[in-house]
Amino acid sequence: MTSKSFADNIRSKIKDDIKQERCNEQCYDNCQVDDSGTSHLSIIGEDGSAVAVTSSINDYFGSKVMSNLTGIIFNNQMNDFCKPKKENGQDKNRSCENNNLIKPGKRPLSSMCPTIILHSGQVKMVVGGEGGTNITTSVAQHCFTPHAHDRKQRKRSTVILNYLFFGYDLQKAVKEPRVQITKNETNVEKDFDKVGFLHFYTLRQIYSVRIVITVQAIVREGDEVCAESDYRKGGYPAGYPEPIL
Repeated sequence: MTSKSFADNIRSKIKDDIKQERCNEQCYDNCQVDDSGTSHLSIIGEDGSAVAVTSSINDYFGSKVMSNLTGIIFNNQMNDFCKPKKENGQDKNRSCENNNLIKPGKRPLSSMCPTIILHSGQVKMVVGGEGGTNITTSVAQHCFTPHAHDRKQRKRSTVILNYLFFGYDLQKAVKEPRVQITKNETNVEKDFDKVGFLHFYTLRQIYSVRIVITVQAIVREGDEVCAESDYRKGGYPAGYPEPIL
């Protein structure tokens, strides 16, 4: 993904003057199926240690098979592999590239991105999320309008960029409305203030929806530790020996 040839290949497929009819023109053959069984936990310890862990059984109740011995529900992560000429939540007639074909001992491609950010060797931010293929963009996506001169509209992003670069406090950084391009659709949360603008300028179909992608984040600000649990899924931050501010 970091090679210039790969980036050039993607760039050559981006067309600003037409609506693309096939979702895999930019998505390629390894688009993942959205999962529903993922959780994320961010931790900063009193000794300065940090943990960002994302776990998943892929779909709700995973494979829907439970061990009689342990009571553990088995995952269905095998579905994240690309299966040639078979339904995988994508184009039935798609071909598969070798990097996500099933192979013994191999892990499928994943959107999970548990992240620890350091500043001068010290933990600054611990963040991660849950929500299938939308995780990566929700944790660190920069959304901008087609017109470079519209600088006010350009300043819209999600959690990492909102907090570290745009000066939002952590609560605002997590709660900001999100936009996500999935296949050939653009999905925006209902209170996203650019819905009308996007409708006017975009060549894609726009849908105002509730995007269930949650981000859990902790930041260190001087001697204080601040935590935010995404309101989209409920829950709350917890701290010891004193409440986290």
